[in-house]
Amino acid sequence: MHATFIMESAPEFYSLGGSILAEPAVLANWRNRICGYELVDPNSVIPHTSNWRIHGEGQRTAINSILADIGWADVALVNVNTRNIVNGHLRQEEAIKAGQQLPVLWIDVTEEEELTLLASIDPIATMAETNWARLADIQERIQGATSAAVAELVEDIKEQGMGAIDLPPQESSAFYYPPDERQARVERRDAESQLPPGVSAVRQVSLYYSTEDHAEYLRLIEIVKPQFETTASAAAVLDALRFCVSEADRVAKP
Repeated sequence: MHATFIMESAPEFYSLGGSILAEPAVLANWRNRICGYELVDPNSVIPHTSNWRIHGEGQRTAINSILADIGWADVALVNVNTRNIVNGHLRQEEAIKAGQQLPVLWIDVTEEEELTLLASIDPIATMAETNWARLADIQERIQGATSAAVAELVEDIKEQGMGAIDLPPQESSAFYYPPDERQARVERRDAESQLPPGVSAVRQVSLYYSTEDHAEYLRLIEIVKPQFETTASAAAVLDALRFCVSEADRVAKP
């Protein structure tokens, strides 16, 4: 099956549920660089030679779980002029392995703009604040409706994030953190931080490892967690760092 559409220009108005979006007070001169969508042979597009993102086995397992449960719901971003992949390298690799066509969103950019997008798309996404209470609510709502692999993926995300605010595990529950206690602790931490309203005190940290180092991280973190009496990876990492600094200070003292 082969499907293609080409957008000659961005429409002036977008209809959402029968209503028309109001014209903004200040018009932004944003060019529409998207020029088409297509299902392609994944071997026909090119992994970018400057791609700096490393995809470990955990991420491969996660994306394959989503593909198995839902199917394609996102695309690879590819420069129509060079056929270089800007975003979606892992999707291409997995599509090749599975013998599947790859959904591609074509963009018309220069090679310099291509590099700018390559360097910025993922980091911009990680800058978003996270509402862990909402994520936990989603997890509860999809319980039983997804595969065990996807359920475990969501649990891992929540566990690592919530570990940043020291929420205790609840062995009697399928979920680690009761919603009422979780929300109360989030609100209390935000209040104590004296941040402006609507700004969360919780922060996300992204670490990039090679495949070998990622496997070593997973092995070591499971050893470290019991040592610091926590089930959360984020809390274990922070406690381990504090311990290392404390030991270094102790050894350095005469």
